[in-house]
Amino acid sequence: MKLLLSSLSLVCLGLSAAQKQLVMPSVIDADETTTPITLDLDWLTISPGFETVPFETRALGGSVPGPTIKISAGTTLKIKFRNLLTEQKGALSSFVTGLTNGYQDPDTGNLHFHGPHVSSILPADDTTLVVPPGQEYVYEIPFAANHMPGTYWVHPHHHGSSALHLGGGAALALVVKDPPGYLPPQIENAQDTVLVFQDWDIVKLIDASSAAGDARFNAGLRSIEGGKDIGQRFVTVNGMYQPTLTIVQGEWQRWRVLYAGWQDLTLELSLEENGADCEMHLLAKDGIYINDYPRSLADDPTLPVPPGGRADVMIKCSNVGSASFSALTRRDTLTLQVVESNTTSTASAAEAWIPDEIP
Repeated sequence: MKLLLSSLSLVCLGLSAAQKQLVMPSVIDADETTTPITLDLDWLTISPGFETVPFETRALGGSVPGPTIKISAGTTLKIKFRNLLTEQKGALSSFVTGLTNGYQDPDTGNLHFHGPHVSSILPADDTTLVVPPGQEYVYEIPFAANHMPGTYWVHPHHHGSSALHLGGGAALALVVKDPPGYLPPQIENAQDTVLVFQDWDIVKLIDASSAAGDARFNAGLRSIEGGKDIGQRFVTVNGMYQPTLTIVQGEWQRWRVLYAGWQDLTLELSLEENGADCEMHLLAKDGIYINDYPRSLADDPTLPVPPGGRADVMIKCSNVGSASFSALTRRDTLTLQVVESNTTSTASAAEAWIPDEIP
């Protein structure tokens, strides 16, 4: 039996109101609809926690990050991508420069389905497709019946604007579901938690948006005044700066870690402070289950996830207390607050799991 924590229960458990509780992305189950899922690329005012005042960025699906999409193998993912942006005056155009790459076309987009083994021929995952401002395109992505279940992602990938869009938070997780009975019940029944890590390099984004003539994004970036002691480079988790995730003592969770990065540094997600005696076991990398899962990370509780990479881990904390993770050398990127369960039910299979007992 899983424990659901309300805002009231958090207060009762003694958690500070100043702690920003991590919010999970909304979920769209593609198996439950026959019509295309609509994903809009549009401006959104956000307040992740590192800014001086809220600022505008481009979002995919109405939030940063966008909603998590889940689908089963053997089905076709249909997405209506709508570019709701308006072309800005003074923006650099690839029609003028003649360049394939270079910071330009800030309001032109498309979608890339990153990681899954799908066709690159339209109406599927063709990153050369150009969707200008005010236009739309319906993608149809068949997933083979034998497609590996796992964690993947979706983001804009028009050459010239992908750094501006992705660096500004336009990305979302894509999960190909595990078939029933595919995994041991201890993993199958564990709480599934999506964690999207994003790299906000304000200085480089200001340079890129200036070069592209992306005045609207540039103005918002220049309003950010904090963080100069760390080079104004921030890491967010599910669109939040230094949030707290509350979990229950002794309960296993499956974390789907996505590093929606756009530069060259690995995430280096590391368990730094471990007063709650947390343990992690690696299940999969980049949507592929490793042969020896669950592999203990006790000797080195660090996930060196590259930009665009994913890592699936099981995590459990044995003691009430706190633990913290760093990422990109930024301390306290994510804090865990471990609380006692207020249920009287017997432990679930996931809670009773000893990883070494799984062949």
